[in-house]
Amino acid sequence: QPDFIICGAMKTGTTSLHHLLNQQDLFYLPNGEIHYFCADDLSQHYPYRGRKTGQWYHNSFDGPKLNDWYQSHFKGASDGQLIGEDSTVYMASALAPQRIQVMIPDVKLIFVLRNPVDRLWSHYWHLVRSGRAMYSLDKMLEIQASTLLVRGHYKEQIDRYLQFFPMEQMKFVLLEDIKSNPHGVVSGVADWLGRPLKEKDVHFTKTHFHQGRYPRSLSIQLWRNRLLQGLDRRLYGSHYPDGINALDLPTGLVARVIEKLFIKLNPHGARSSKIEKETRELLSGYYQEQNKGLGELIGRPEVDSWY
Repeated sequence: QPDFIICGAMKTGTTSLHHLLNQQDLFYLPNGEIHYFCADDLSQHYPYRGRKTGQWYHNSFDGPKLNDWYQSHFKGASDGQLIGEDSTVYMASALAPQRIQVMIPDVKLIFVLRNPVDRLWSHYWHLVRSGRAMYSLDKMLEIQASTLLVRGHYKEQIDRYLQFFPMEQMKFVLLEDIKSNPHGVVSGVADWLGRPLKEKDVHFTKTHFHQGRYPRSLSIQLWRNRLLQGLDRRLYGSHYPDGINALDLPTGLVARVIEKLFIKLNPHGARSSKIEKETRELLSGYYQEQNKGLGELIGRPEVDSWY
């Protein structure tokens, strides 16, 4: 069983923390996010509708098969290693906290936080690159705001975990910590888990991960996403043991040719633009109210200066 879980939030530096820890002999984390405790959370993991059969693909949390699949992720750990996993959806999922508590009540929980407006902006571009955003950010906020907004409700989500875990089992890391002092973050996590690791013994071959690649033209990418809807989502649906039927995957020569054409026409290598001032002001006011009391709750008063 995991000794610790990095619960999210999404687009806050969880992947970077995963890799920083995994470079140390003390830690073992399986590759990729597992999403075990929220596998069937329909509000967080969207279903996939088969193209040919019309079947809905959505995961179930019941039965031993998924549990065995979860356990298999940790077989590569050596004796004495601290075992962890990271799944960015656990923080937002209303189902995950109680399930984690029932299965591994003594597990330690790490939450990585970031200015929620910057998190939302990064989340939007993630949806753009992965083919799931069809419109500009302003339009997305008009027609499906919850997709982007909810992942920044840090205070509400931490309060939900506190219904099942004591604060002593939670650690809070800011993206600023990871950027400014990765050695201190890793040694701090080791200390907190009861296996002190001197900062001078922390070693890295790389310290920045998951750098976003942005399409040269947003408008061209959005047109591509509308034209090839569903092409990218097969990766998410195939993650669990009972993957999508191959007949229902969006394949074919035409789709592949169009995708290659878009890649040449609109390569991903540009720098991200900045969120519009008026949109940032709107979101800052929203999150300031939504996360009121967060700094005091987690013992990091500096988060109140995000707004």
